[in-house]
Amino acid sequence: GSYWLSETPTIAGSMSWGTNRARHCNWVRIRDRKTGKEFRVVNTHLDHKSDQARLEQMKMIVEECGQYSKDMPQILCGDFNSGIKNAPIQYIHSDEDWSEMYEDIHGKEEAGFTCHNFLGEARGKGRRIDFIFHRGPVETTYAEIVKDHKGNMYPSDHYFILADFRI
Repeated sequence: GSYWLSETPTIAGSMSWGTNRARHCNWVRIRDRKTGKEFRVVNTHLDHKSDQARLEQMKMIVEECGQYSKDMPQILCGDFNSGIKNAPIQYIHSDEDWSEMYEDIHGKEEAGFTCHNFLGEARGKGRRIDFIFHRGPVETTYAEIVKDHKGNMYPSDHYFILADFRI
């Protein structure tokens, strides 16, 4: 499924809260054929200009995920365009049902930038804006920021966040 991150989530391309562009959230509900266990993966890309929009978008996502029971494993990942000290990340951290996979392994300190604009380490300092959150019976077993590149060629303008987990 998919919904727009606005006050009118069923209207394609809708925008609210001073967002710079229309943003949406995609989700999939998966059932393991062997065990019958289900889990949900949610992916988003929050606004890149408006702090207010990012906070409202995060609230909307957390509320939508909250319609599922606490024992439904959910993974929420994406580019949040917010660091650990910014309102959207502080908001989801204030909900004790959510944890972040990289932080489960490495702690809550700033891990350094993940958006590098195809410059890699030459970009300098910054903050991590890409996250993999989880809710429900999910155990993180491994997490890292993947900085692979060939010479000065990078596969993305962001470093990848990789996590292994057990449901």
